[in-house]
Amino acid sequence: NHFFAFQLRLFHRTPFSGAAQNQKQRKQKRRTAHTRQEMASAKVPPCKWAQNKDRIFLTIDVSDAKDATVSFEEKKVVFRGSGKVASGAAEFDTTINLNKEITPADCKHKVTDREIQVNLKKKESGFWERMTEEPSKVTKHWLSCDWSRWVDEDDEKAGGAGFPGMDDFG
Repeated sequence: NHFFAFQLRLFHRTPFSGAAQNQKQRKQKRRTAHTRQEMASAKVPPCKWAQNKDRIFLTIDVSDAKDATVSFEEKKVVFRGSGKVASGAAEFDTTINLNKEITPADCKHKVTDREIQVNLKKKESGFWERMTEEPSKVTKHWLSCDWSRWVDEDDEKAGGAGFPGMDDFG
């Protein structure tokens, strides 16, 4: 009985069963390894992000930025320039693949002495589960939450941010 069932599986393969599925998994592993190699070879500046229902706030932690340019595409933010980070001076040519689409014409950036502030307009209103297309295990070394700017969905609906009754705290 078991041998007969095994023979049936060999003759009735679907595109995602058996050898085809193993081939798909091998391709996925190669793609993931390729992405990891690209990220390891490229110098990515530390970044923090926050959001509300309409915008993404991205802070690129590069001080004394020289020749800094930030360009926007529907699912990408590209940062080029040089400056200082915690590990020393470096040159950057970084592409951040976004999880969802933005409206490039309505996006802005501002270069200050301490950082580069980027304001991205979401194409569709709502909260994103994550900012990048890549999984968090790839981005965890350079991307973190900016809790000082974060607004929860519940806070947004209530019309305010922060903790009620804590206005004089500090």
